[in-house]
Amino acid sequence: MRFFLHIVSVAVAVGLLFGTAAFSAPMTVAIGDFNARGASYSVGQSVVEMLYSRLAGNRAFRLVERGQLDQVARQQRITMSGMVSQESAVEIGRIVGAKYYVQGAVSHFGVLTILTARLMDVERRTVVAAYQSMTDEGEKGVNLAVRTLAADVLSSLTGPAPTGSAMDDYRSYLYEAMAFYNQGDYGRSIRYWDKMVEMSPKNPTLRFIVAAMYYSRERFRDAELSAKEAVVFDPGFAEAWLLAGKSLFMRGKDYEATDYLEKAVDLRPELAEPYFLIGQAYKNRGRLEDAMEYFSLAISKDPGYQGAYVAMGQMLLEAAQLDLARKVLARAVELDGTDPGARFLLGTAMALDGDDEGARGQLETLRVLDRGLAEKLEELLR
Repeated sequence: MRFFLHIVSVAVAVGLLFGTAAFSAPMTVAIGDFNARGASYSVGQSVVEMLYSRLAGNRAFRLVERGQLDQVARQQRITMSGMVSQESAVEIGRIVGAKYYVQGAVSHFGVLTILTARLMDVERRTVVAAYQSMTDEGEKGVNLAVRTLAADVLSSLTGPAPTGSAMDDYRSYLYEAMAFYNQGDYGRSIRYWDKMVEMSPKNPTLRFIVAAMYYSRERFRDAELSAKEAVVFDPGFAEAWLLAGKSLFMRGKDYEATDYLEKAVDLRPELAEPYFLIGQAYKNRGRLEDAMEYFSLAISKDPGYQGAYVAMGQMLLEAAQLDLARKVLARAVELDGTDPGARFLLGTAMALDGDDEGARGQLETLRVLDRGLAEKLEELLR
């Protein structure tokens, strides 16, 4: 994984050399309100706050404080509860010194939530870009929709990739990110990956790397969102679908995880891991026959996939198919003799099948690997 990250990062850095900036920097940007259509006013306000948070801190531009916008609107007797007219937006933007003014709307249609926004050039009094981001997950999907919208806005403001002197900053961030990663300091490494994402907001590979970093830190919600962003910008990115599914699985969301994992299978049917995780999700949902089928598929894709043998062996053990369980678990132990869970299950299958000698052989090894499991197996043998 470390070698993979290094190669991918360098490739991304080289690829970004050919990006072009869309607008000059530095600049001042104002974010107005979002109308709530079919949704509560608070949802519109939440979208504004999340969008502001996603764009804040970028060195390429300065955001006008929300309080300053409200104050100017009051002075001009303009109501800010929702989108204002283009003339009013231009007037507010001019007074606060903004080059660009962003505003939009949140619309609900059943479970479908659509975010729309416009980027207005205050000086030219024209709309220079329009955006749309949507989710079919209702209000719970708004966070991802806002993140996607923010990436689109950021790409318009700063360009899809760094150029000129900004490329020097990008290379510096890449160097720091890899240095901290190779030291095992993933927390500090993530900060620099995030900075690179800001400079190339619609790059799916960078989003995927950030997701992988979050996953390694067990920040599964952040990993899920970053991986989902990667597939928004590259729907054919199988590994990103897989990582989103893994993150959802780790959060206990088996139903939603299955959808993402099946998409990974559709894109890359040779991958074994999504089959294994779908099997685990089905097992958690009580669909045992389906779980067994997917564990078998994982093994067919990768005969050395030790975890699939363990999972299948455990299910066979629980179904009292002791002879078959022993064969499957013996293969798991053969693939990884240091796995205490596999040895415990094999020892249990042997003990229940009347093979005390074989079970005690596993017990001796377990005493070295995991005393807790050794005690449990020893109790079974008494």
